[in-house]
Amino acid sequence: MHDALALEKGLAHSKEETLLFGDGHIETVETIRTPIYDGENKPYAVLGIARDITMRRKSEKSIQMIGTYLEHMVEERTETLKVTMERLSLATRSAQIGTWDWDIINDKIWWDPILYDILGWNIPMKSEMKTSSTSGKA
Repeated sequence: MHDALALEKGLAHSKEETLLFGDGHIETVETIRTPIYDGENKPYAVLGIARDITMRRKSEKSIQMIGTYLEHMVEERTETLKVTMERLSLATRSAQIGTWDWDIINDKIWWDPILYDILGWNIPMKSEMKTSSTSGKA
């Protein structure tokens, strides 16, 4: 049928096929069939080429499984991080303490908003915020 399609349409045609060999092993192949034309430009035969893509398909399936696993792990870790952040927030609010973080390499400081309340400062607008390792303010 694959040969007939190439002859009928007069165009190359490709298809993925699973082949069962006499010894029982199975291979996945990509076949390409293209018509061969006679002197009157009429197709009279088909040239067929098969390429074994069994390992490629197995690799693609493995990559897909690994991707699914990694997506699951990211979702799980994201949920764990969310719960941890909620607990930290509850603990710092309850104790009326704040946290801050200083990225020394980029000289950026992040302040927990409650620190401003504790210190009696107004929270600056984004346009007013400046980072400085010497000022201690974000």
